[in-house]
Amino acid sequence: MSERNPGKSLHDKVSGEHRRLEEMFEDLRAALRPQENDAGALPAASEVLEEMREELEAHFDVEERLYYPSLWALRPERKAPLHALLQRHPRFLTQLEKIARSLQVEALSEAETLFDSFASDFALHEDAEETLLKNLEQTLPPT
Repeated sequence: MSERNPGKSLHDKVSGEHRRLEEMFEDLRAALRPQENDAGALPAASEVLEEMREELEAHFDVEERLYYPSLWALRPERKAPLHALLQRHPRFLTQLEKIARSLQVEALSEAETLFDSFASDFALHEDAEETLLKNLEQTLPPT
């Protein structure tokens, strides 16, 4: 999931993962807006959604088990804002489950609306996370 490049900052690593997720979001957005008479639209959207869910779960896992505990150890006074960001992860996965259920009942328009809300919420989360990480890195002692 994450690149193993010790020269990259945590902010850069997380930002890179976010950009890759955003590419998957665009793939799903395109799959949710099929051409007329596209019989394969629902299976394609479901497949892209499943791939995106797997990537998102892996991303969250790395943040929850590796990145943030390390930051808490270095900057315990910043645990609360980091924890607040992590508490949003289950909500994002729940939103994806709702999108998947909409696709299962062939409610493509509903799935698209739910996805737009998810993507907007996640973009705000990414911005907050990247800003916090950048600010933290600027105040950490050099290694």
